[in-house]
Amino acid sequence: MNDGIAQDFSFTTKRLSVRGWHTVEKEYPGKQWLPNAVQSILTPAVTRELPLPWQGNYTLDRAKRWIAERVIDSLPFIVIEKENGAAIGFVILAETEDDGLRIGYMLSESSWGKGLASELVEGLVQQCTDLGKSYLVGGVNRSNLASQRVLEKNGFSCLDMNVKDTELLFKLALQ
Repeated sequence: MNDGIAQDFSFTTKRLSVRGWHTVEKEYPGKQWLPNAVQSILTPAVTRELPLPWQGNYTLDRAKRWIAERVIDSLPFIVIEKENGAAIGFVILAETEDDGLRIGYMLSESSWGKGLASELVEGLVQQCTDLGKSYLVGGVNRSNLASQRVLEKNGFSCLDMNVKDTELLFKLALQ
């Protein structure tokens, strides 16, 4: 990715730190830190609203494959709760052809209902605005009302188009 979005892209909010996952993994050599984080965060409840290939239980081998697949066409980031240093989620970014970013985010079940998703998206919007991106877009499963509210709270609008029968597309102009 270019235009200031790189593997070392990072930002912090009041309670969260978002960093390129490979920058964090280097701090824990040989400990399978990242596959363990994927396995603990991507539970069936978390993945239920995600694309079908991402749903279900994660073994360490499946977590390693998921990690390898993410770096092919996107930049993945880890979300860390600053208070305790725990990995609680992921942000996935992919550049569009016209200077926008497609975003995705997942937070562990233990993080739900605390306002962390709204805080995460607010920080992401600010960071992408500072980097001069023109817009952000994200798909949300029709049944995932909580994620739809998070995006709307942060200024995103639902477009009158469906990416798929089960997915709504939300967009936020940054400039």
